[in-house]
Amino acid sequence: MNILCVCNQGLNRSKIAAKFLERKGHTTIYKGIGDDAPNPLTKKEWDWAEAVVFAREWHRKKANERFGEKEQEFVLEVTDDLQELPELWRRAKLMNPEQFYKEYTLPRIEEKLVSIYESLEQKL
Repeated sequence: MNILCVCNQGLNRSKIAAKFLERKGHTTIYKGIGDDAPNPLTKKEWDWAEAVVFAREWHRKKANERFGEKEQEFVLEVTDDLQELPELWRRAKLMNPEQFYKEYTLPRIEEKLVSIYESLEQKL
């Protein structure tokens, strides 16, 4: 299955999701929906996808506004914005970005992907 993974920049969360799904045997690409994304999503990639995994709900809404809706859309709802994580702020501000990514972002994305993957497999 062709699966598109989308986050804001198209560099971190979407890449993690894409690599996870590739290990499960799917063909994937990862892109960003943010206005300044260095790896921006295009209509060609949107049309290619049979299913889409979004890092956040607002990514899904923005993509749907631009390109329309897909039958199979999944939202991880995983942030990488420390301002949205006040409970981690004190500890996280002592970490470098790579450490925060490894200790917070990566495990949460993989946890959410496991449940999404089960739903995706049922629809295949």
